[in-house]
Formats: sequence, C-alpha cells, structure tokens
Amino acid sequence: MESHKITNVKQDTILIVDDNSVNVMLLEEVLHNNNYNTIIAKSGQDALDEIDKNHPDLILLDIMMPEMDGIELCSKFKSNRITQNIPVIFLTALKDIESIKRGFSVGGVDYVVKPFIVEELLARVNVHLELKRQKSDLEESNSTKDKLFSIISHDLKSPYANLLFIIEQLKINIDNYDTKKIIYILDKILNTSLNQYKLIENLLEWARLSSSKLVTKPEKMDMRLCIEKNLDLFLNNANHKEISLQFENQDIGNIYVYADEHMIDTVLRNLISNAIKFTSGNGKVIIKLKKLTELVEVTIEDTGIGMNELEISDIFDVISFKTKTKIGTAGETGTGLGLFICRKFIKMNKGVFLIESEEGRGSSIIFRLPAWNCN
Repeated sequence: MESHKITNVKQDTILIVDDNSVNVMLLEEVLHNNNYNTIIAKSGQDALDEIDKNHPDLILLDIMMPEMDGIELCSKFKSNRITQNIPVIFLTALKDIESIKRGFSVGGVDYVVKPFIVEELLARVNVHLELKRQKSDLEESNSTKDKLFSIISHDLKSPYANLLFIIEQLKINIDNYDTKKIIYILDKILNTSLNQYKLIENLLEWARLSSSKLVTKPEKMDMRLCIEKNLDLFLNNANHKEISLQFENQDIGNIYVYADEHMIDTVLRNLISNAIKFTSGNGKVIIKLKKLTELVEVTIEDTGIGMNELEISDIFDVISFKTKTKIGTAGETGTGLGLFICRKFIKMNKGVFLIESEEGRGSSIIFRLPAWNCN
C-alpha cells in the first residue's frame, strides 16, 4: 500500500460505515497507511452511536446495509445540526443512475464504486476534506469580519458617549468651577479626543485589512503603557458607575511583548469595557501585568455578575455566538461579540486566551503574549 501514500499532516478522522468485514479491513489499511484515523461502524445504528461520541471529518458510507441503508442513514446525518456539514462519500457496488441520484439528493457529496481503486478513493477523500476545510475557513473569515465591523461600531460609539458626557457636565456646572477645575476637564476632553482620533485611524486600517485578509503586524510594544493608555480611556466610565478601576502593577516598569499593537489595543479596550459594563456600583476592576519566562501575562479581573459554564462555552461557538448578548448592570447594550474577537486576535498573535468566571462572583480574563526578548 505504500505506493499509494498521500501525506495527511492533520490526521483527519474518517468514519467507515460498512457491514462487510473484508471491505472494512481494506479501507482501514488504506487509510491508516495514509495517516488517517478511522472509526468503524458495522450498521446504521452503530454509526449513529459513534457519531454521538466522536465527530469525524468525513464519512465513508456503504449504501447496501440491512435494517438501515446508507441513504436513510445519510438523511439522519444531514438532519442533525451537529453532523450536517460532515461530507459523506457513498461506497456502493450499485452502478444504476437512480441509486446515485438518491445518494446525492439526501446530501452525499460523492460516490466510489466497489471494488474501488485505491488512488481514486484517496483522491476523492482528500478533495472533500480540503473543500470542507476551505468552507470552514471561509465561514470563520466571514463571521470574524461581521463581528469586527460590529466591534468597530461599538468602539466608535463608546468613547464619544463619554466625551459628550464630560462636555455636558462642564456646560451645566461651568459657573461652579474654578479655572483649575475647568483646565483639568479640558485636558480630559483633549486626551479623550486624541485617543478617539487614534482609534479612528486604527479602525480605518482594520476595516481596510478586513476587506481582504486580516493579517497581523507584530512589533515590539510596551504592554504597561498600552494598559495605562486604555485605563485612561475608561476612567470616566468607571467613575460614572462608581467602580474602582485599578492597575495593580503600575510601578512594574516597562514590559515588552511582540504583537500587533492595534489588535492588542482592541483586546484591552473590549476587556476593560466589558469588565466595567458587567460590574455594579462600588465594584472593582483590576488589571494585573506579570512577566513570565517566555510570555507576558495580562489579567482583567472584576467583581461583576460573572458567567456560568454554558455562557463561557457559547462565547467560542461561532453559531450560537452570532445572536447572544447580555445587558450590563446599568442597562448597557452591546454586540455581545467582544470576547470572541479578543480571543481571535490573541490567537493570531500566537498568544493564549483564558476565562475564569463564576456566576455572581465576577470574572478574570487572562491573555498571554510572547515576550519581546523571546523573538
């Protein structure tokens, strides 16, 4: 079988559904020799039981089986949201057009006539696994772009709302303020405006990138300064909700990471904004910065409403996360997409993204990025 070997680095898993032991042994040998994992089912019910325990990348399905034939079984796969996108290739000794048409009508993507030619089988398996990967990548890319534009909208609105609040308070109370107080408020307006200007520049660049392919531009960046800049951006929001916004390691000195500064800015903005959004008055939001051996760790910790295990798992589920969102403690609305984007950006920067949370007791969002001195 070595002459038919095709490299499969990922080790995709293929479910073989066939009641003929000889066919199963031959398929197993061919697929194992080509670096595929296999799962075996001798009947339709066995296949349904296996699919509940495992999630194969592709299914090789015999049409002629007792009790439940391949056509009926394929229909069951395609009616299940969890298995409907798994490609099914029919294995059949039947050569009549009607059987082939029935197979395609219930969702089969291809067929191979038995006795099969090994090269043909492997070629078809590889083609449909690659098509599945491309479809998955495209869906993820489109989903990420949609979420990115939602975040852009959110990031543009929030700082402007803060700026308008400051200006409104100045207008209402200007007769009660002395010159020193007015200068202090004007400095806040100026800093917020400058940050907003930089934000718009960054968002326009991300919009341009997302119209083609989102790529990272890693560089040496000071994580402490990045945190301080974003804390300053949300200080008034926190004060307005009477939330203590703290940087625990403020005097730690300069700690550098190797990452895309625009993306990490977005991550910090969304994590700090979320922490404030889901924390009630008199609560705390604490940012921690720590240098590990080869990584830099940032923790955004809050005393807010927290999340249960299902909510955490839904954050990273592309299907469910399109529609789910939570209202903040002061009725704040949002896209409900920030954590998904944050995890994506950290992953693109070769980092690690973790969530530790307990419902009613707050959350800790942790991300780790490569330290500058490790590159």
